Amino acid sequence: MKVLMDVTSLGVRTHLFLHAWSGDVLDRGEYIVLRTPTNPLYWYGNCLVLPRLGAGELVRWEGRFVDEHPRAGHRVFLIDGPAEAGALHEATVRGYAVSRTVVLTATSLPEPARPEGLRFVRFAGEHDWAAQLALVHAADAADGIAGPEHQRFVVSRALANRALVEQGRGDWWGAWEGDQLIGSLGLFFHDRVGRYQHVVTAPAHRRRGVAGALVAVAGRAGLAGRADRVVIVAVADSPAARLYRRAGFEVQSEMIDLCRKPA
Repeated sequence: MKVLMDVTSLGVRTHLFLHAWSGDVLDRGEYIVLRTPTNPLYWYGNCLVLPRLGAGELVRWEGRFVDEHPRAGHRVFLIDGPAEAGALHEATVRGYAVSRTVVLTATSLPEPARPEGLRFVRFAGEHDWAAQLALVHAADAADGIAGPEHQRFVVSRALANRALVEQGRGDWWGAWEGDQLIGSLGLFFHDRVGRYQHVVTAPAHRRRGVAGALVAVAGRAGLAGRADRVVIVAVADSPAARLYRRAGFEVQSEMIDLCRKPA
């Protein structure tokens, strides 16, 4: 994938290669447009990637966003480089949530402590994907994320992820206790880099070490064959970021994005 805008963040670069398989990546030179025609509810797949953000620039970028996504009710900007404090203050005043995420990487991972009685295996058929959809719906409901639009988004995302696995782009992994799926994630590969997607644990099984073990098992398998480095992102200073560091990842950089939900 040739990109004219000089993308420096490993988090943004891996987001772009994932998106290029299931949507459109349009390089305008000055910025990058992401579009997902099959899932207009995927805000981070229908957004702009900016090289930096300076004070007083947001209004101009909002105009570009409308030009590129005229029917969208949301506004999302991924910032590849620095964002000035004045620009972030302006974004907050204009109704944006400012998110700081850390990009964590590993070139090797230690053997994890595995919770007793669990199996960690790649998805292999229809039953696994149906169980994964039920798992995500249950986890989202427990976190207060619900509604028909969100459910449509989740279903569309699951179909896209399954298509990528069936194309050989990566694997989806599950943690099973008996016949119950209690954790899942994806790991996709490009140019010897693996990028994780959508780490989920069943609400009743959180804080058992399921996610940490699953991330490590999948990562070790990827590093043994298809990748020299694996990448995962998490909200800065979050329990997830601390979990990944305990699993053997190190913080490589920080990313900032702006999100304003539809009215």
